[in-house]
Parts: sequence; structure tokens; C-alpha cells
Amino acid sequence: MKRRIGFLAVLLLLLAANGQASAAYIPPGDARADGAENILLVYAGYYNPDNYNGQEVGVWDTDKFLPYVGHLNEHGDPDGFFFDTFLFLGLRTPLGGDLHRYYSWVADSHPGTKADWQWIMDRMFEKNRQFDALDKAVETVGARLHDPDKKVNVYMVLPFPDSQSTAFGDLDGDGAADSLASLDNRNLAVKWYVDQFVERFQAANYAHLKLSGFYWMQEDLDTSVPGELDNVRFTVQYLHQLGLKLGWIPWSGAGMKGQGNSAGFDFTIIQPNHYMNQNTTIDRIRDTAQLADSSGEGVEIEFTSSVLDDPWHEQALRNYLAGGVMYGYMNGSLKAYYQDVYGLYDLYHSANPKGWDLYDDVYRFAKGQYQPPTGTLTGRVVDPSGQPIPGAEISVDGRTTVSGADGSYQFADLYAVQHTFAVGKEGYRALTGQAQIAPGQTTLKDWVLAPEPVEQPDDPKLEIDDFEGTALKATADNPNSVSINRDPQFVSNGAQSLKANFTTQFSNFRVYLTAGSSYQQTDWSGYDSVAASVYNPSDVTQYVDMEFLDQAMKWSRSYSKTFELAPHAWTVLSVPIKDMDQPNFNIHDVRRMSFNQKLQAPYHLPNTLYIDNVHLVKYSHLQQAPNYKIVLPNSLMDEGQSFRLQVVDANDQNRPVPAENVHYSVSDANVLRVSEDGTVTALAPGVAMVQAQVQGINAESVKIEVSKWTAFELKPRDSRLRTGQVSQITAEARFSNGFTVPFPPEGVTWKVEGDGIQVTEQNGAKLSFQAVAKGVVWVEATLQFNGKTMTSRTKLCIQ
Repeated sequence: MKRRIGFLAVLLLLLAANGQASAAYIPPGDARADGAENILLVYAGYYNPDNYNGQEVGVWDTDKFLPYVGHLNEHGDPDGFFFDTFLFLGLRTPLGGDLHRYYSWVADSHPGTKADWQWIMDRMFEKNRQFDALDKAVETVGARLHDPDKKVNVYMVLPFPDSQSTAFGDLDGDGAADSLASLDNRNLAVKWYVDQFVERFQAANYAHLKLSGFYWMQEDLDTSVPGELDNVRFTVQYLHQLGLKLGWIPWSGAGMKGQGNSAGFDFTIIQPNHYMNQNTTIDRIRDTAQLADSSGEGVEIEFTSSVLDDPWHEQALRNYLAGGVMYGYMNGSLKAYYQDVYGLYDLYHSANPKGWDLYDDVYRFAKGQYQPPTGTLTGRVVDPSGQPIPGAEISVDGRTTVSGADGSYQFADLYAVQHTFAVGKEGYRALTGQAQIAPGQTTLKDWVLAPEPVEQPDDPKLEIDDFEGTALKATADNPNSVSINRDPQFVSNGAQSLKANFTTQFSNFRVYLTAGSSYQQTDWSGYDSVAASVYNPSDVTQYVDMEFLDQAMKWSRSYSKTFELAPHAWTVLSVPIKDMDQPNFNIHDVRRMSFNQKLQAPYHLPNTLYIDNVHLVKYSHLQQAPNYKIVLPNSLMDEGQSFRLQVVDANDQNRPVPAENVHYSVSDANVLRVSEDGTVTALAPGVAMVQAQVQGINAESVKIEVSKWTAFELKPRDSRLRTGQVSQITAEARFSNGFTVPFPPEGVTWKVEGDGIQVTEQNGAKLSFQAVAKGVVWVEATLQFNGKTMTSRTKLCIQ
């Protein structure tokens, strides 16, 4: 019989990836990474001092290494070892060459040459810096922890042998520059670099450093470049002859990021790149962890000292740490840590107490002892009119509860991150939604379920693929895995269906329906849902993802939903078009859809599925469920500050809800006050949750933190300049909690005393200028914010 999918169709691995299948990560301490557990990325390349106020960024002395070699307490004394492995790398050299792939569209970019490779090598052997400084730091910490023979692992960057470097340098001794367009020359360049480096490292005879291997600098692999994979394999083979390893840390968009092992690398660690992209959520970390788990790879942790500047970056770091607990990579995986240049050092030495707390959290995480902060989610399950729905199931992270007679539910002790919930009840449209849990707070949110629409014979429909006729329009990762089926037992509509054999050839095996072959109309905005009938002929429950790509044809611009398939039954899979209508997906130009299964649990590969009747439908009877959201100008407020709140319906193009239809409240009346029109006023430092109810339905409450504006300062990029030099000054205001004050740019006014600079642009908090004459210049800025005024001055010396 045909069975319409129920609410459990959306439960799946997406919500329960708790690390129960962590065995496939490359584990900490594995011999493939020479026993590494926590790898610090040490950025020791060239940074132009003119861009850093004259500071030598990227230079590491012993003091810089101490908080990394050992965990330092508040007195500066180590109480335990921290990182066991240090990976030294750089992006550019002062000679102007790139140590990664050359991109013509990057300003001032040039293919790396032998001279650039030599420079980064020489950089590491400077006295009292880099390797020498690390060796002394390990000696110092080891002595204090009574382990004088302590050693740490070292990996050295292997600059990318770029085929675009056609005048690389003399490799064969004939005095002429050789081209790396030749694979033989690329291999020769690798051998030259490795041989010279190993010889110098051994001659240095560091007492506390062990050379473990090298790091492949380029963060992707371009299979269209002849010989690029062959170059990797040569490098691995040559290093193995020397007893050394080759590691790789691809970025989230690298096409082969899940295939590092097959490419030949000894170990691969994937970058989630969540911290760098505020359009992403913890789901990016989850997806990366799942890929690493299924591919025998590791996970990178990413942050900078900006975690002290704004709540989003602090939360992003906490997402990585909580993700390690939720998805199993804290204790189950080899990990690398990107922290800009001196991120953890800056946190440890920060005057903001939060810096020490975060430094300590990263240490506990590295030791597998981190416990994420938690909060509570409570509310009701209701219908669009606000009436309670008893007996609905709400699931998150493998936990399930059932709504009571009044529709109420509660989850205590949820990690303080954004969670994805599955909510449903027979007869209602299944719902997946997100809620952000605030640490130590109770978040209120009602889940609204609309009645399940029933497709009527006369509803407008548009065929995507019914698999009738003689032409096979569907494709698969292995083309021989799809065929036309004519056995009536496995046909839902018409006389034929698609037989798809999902194999273990790939970590993700997909069957594709593509615009231009399977279907013509790519604008799906005029329909309510895309549906397909899928038959599972096996004796076990199967799972399948329906995935969609828009005109960009990139996984970063995709939508996916996972479904449960009962044994020996047809299941109707239905994806609401409204759910697909997100900022990173264009429902007006859908270019491809696919049916995907994965190697890891709960999928069961290999297996066979039958697919039929893939179509779009416009329901004649469809009731929409509202999704009310509170819109905040900022989540930080100065004491005494007021601003206006607004509630919108996210399921209705963020349509604003009239203020008279909203009832506001706060969790702590000592911290915040909110009026009937939605004006919220900060009363005293602290944290409170703002709640809003629209016609009996509670929007997701939001956290506001109140602090005092206590500091305003000017930060010149350069305080000493040469005539002709272009530079910039930034005005920053900070709360007593360390976060940056979100002041309006128009609140800043600038004043310049002296003729030594010419202002080129005044853009709110930034003043851009060019030095035009020798002398001293004073620059002053005044900020008016929240009825208060502060002024700051800085001195510029033009030489």
C-alpha cells in the first residue's frame, strides 16, 4: 500500500548526530599523523608591518609560545601541557610570492618562486624565533611540570608547487629558471625543498622538537591541472622514504575535501569555515563533522580574538566546542586549531576576564573535558489559530518528548547552541525548525503545525519526471546504477518507474534529475510542494535525502531534507517550496534535484529504491502556519538605552506584525523594561530574555545583554608613516563586558590638527587618509551615543 510520510520523516540523522558513530574519524594519537592529537596552526609567514602599526606580526618568540605549550594559570605558571603538535605555515613572503595557488584576480598576487620557498624555510631557523623559540618554550614548561625530556611534534609547510610558476628558479643547476608547468619539475622542487629542510632541521639538533612531516599548503585539489594528484602522491612516497608524513587541511568548498585518504595524504582535517561566514549556523559544523566521520578525517576548530568583540563570534567558537561534544570529535578525532596569528595568546593576556574563560574552555576541549553551557527550551505545540495540539512529538538530538493536554513541552539541559527540532503529529504537516538556546536561560517558543494538505486530483501539477517512455533521463554517480523498471509491483503511477541501485562507491551516492533533461521549468515559486513516491523493497527501514541545487550549482547554495522509508512500502516524500525559499537558495531557478544516500548510519548501503511520480503541486486547500520572530536592532544595550522591537512572520516574507497585536514581556524586570508598543529599555547590567506573544502564539524569545559603555578609543593602523603612505584610523567603543558598542556611524565626528595628512574618506567609524607632509598630526574623534559623549585623540608622526 502507499503510505504518506509522517512527521518522523524529518527526524533522522540531522537531529541525532551525537557522535554515536565517531569511530570513523581519524582518531587522536593515530600513527598516520605521527601521534598528533591537537595541532596548532602557527602562522609565521610575512605580514607587512605597515599594515599592523609597525608591529612584526607572524614572529614567534618564547613568550608567545608559552600559553600554547602549557596551559597557564592566572599567575602565568603552567599546570599541564596544552598542544602536542605545532604546524608552521605562511601565506606570502616579503618577496611578493604566494605560498599557495596563484589567483590572477587577487590583488598583488604572484606565483611563488624558489626564492619564496627559501624565504619561508629560512624564517623558521631564525635564532630565538619560530623553531628555536618553541624549543625553549617546551624546555621551560617541561622543567616546571617535571618533564625535562618533553618533546612536541612539528609539521612544516610545503609551499604549493604551482604549475603557473613558469619561472620558478634553477632546479637542475644549469643556471636557468625552470618552469613548474612540468610535473617532473614540480616533483624536483618538492625533493629540493624537503631535502634541504630536513638537513637543516637535523643539524639544528633541537632537544624538544620532533619533525613529523609536512603540510600541503594548497587548501584544495584541482583535478583539471595535469599531474596535480600525481605530485601529491610523489610527495607522499618521498616523505615516507624519510619516515615523514604529509597532512592536508582543505577548506569547506574544496571538491575533494572528503577524499584526502584516496588522494594519498596521511591525514586530512576539514575546515568547516563557520566562523568566517555569519550566514552559516552550527549546521555547517555538523555537516563537516559527519563528512569527516564518514571519510576517516579530522575537524578543524576556528576562531580569532574577535570572540571578545561581539556575541556572534563568541557563539561561533562555542558552536565548535559544543559541536565536538555533540558530534563526537572532541574525544574521537584528530583536531587542528586555526586562531588567526596569536588568538589564544591574546585571549590569555586580555584584560577582559572573558578572555581567560575562553582560553580555559579551549584547553578543556583539547583535553576532552569541556562541558558546554546549557539552557532550557519550553513552549507549546499549537495550530495556526493558537489552539493547543496535544500528543505531538518534538525531537532534538536523539531526545523526544510529547506535548501535553495543553500543548506544552519542555527540554532542559540543551547545549547553548542553535538546535534543529522535528515536530509532528499525524494529520498535520511535519515541521523542522531551529531555536537558539541561551546559556543559563529559558527560551520560550511555540511550534505551529498546519493541517497536512491532501493532494486532490484537480490540483495544478507539473511533472518533473514520471519515467514513462523509452528514454532514461535520470543519471547517477555511477550511470549503470539507474534503469527503467516495468515490474508493476514497483510502479506507483503509469507503467514504469526508476530503479536506482545505491552503492558504496562514494561517501554520498546520488541519483540526479536535472533541468534541461528531466524537466524544463526551473521556476518553482508558483507551487506549494515538490513530491515523489519512493518504494523501499528491503526488510529494514531506509533513509533518503532529497537535495536541490539552484542556478549556482554549488552545495553551499543547496537545500536538503531527509526522509524515513518503511520496509516494503511506498512512501510519498513531500518538500514544501516555502521551506526551500531561503537566503542561500533560489526557488525561481532550481537546476537539479537528487536522491541521496550516505555510507554512515542510519543509511544502509548498498540497497535498491524505486522512484516514481516526481512532480510539483499547487494545493487547492493549504493552511499556512505562522512563524513569529522577534527582530532586534542589537542584542547588546547600553544602560539606559532604548530601542523599538518588532515581530515578523518568517513564513510570510517577514511581514511585520502590527504592534497592537503583540504582547511583550521580559524574564527579568530588573534588567529590562518593555512597553506595550515594543520599546525596550535597559535598566541595569545583566541578561534577560524578551518574549512576545501574537494572538496566543509565542514567538521565539531572544536574549539581550545590558552593559555599560565605558571606553572609546582610536586605533590607527599606523602611528608612524612615510609621506605618500595611505592609512586608516578606526574608532572603537566598548562596553565594560568587552564587547564592541554597536553605535551608529553617524554618531562619530572627526577633527584633524596639522597639515601632514589629507583625508580621503570619512566613513563613520573609519577615517582614511594619505600622509602628505612631514610633522606631527593629532586626530580627534567624538562619539555621541545614548545621550552621552566621549572623545579620543591619537598622534601620528609623518617622516
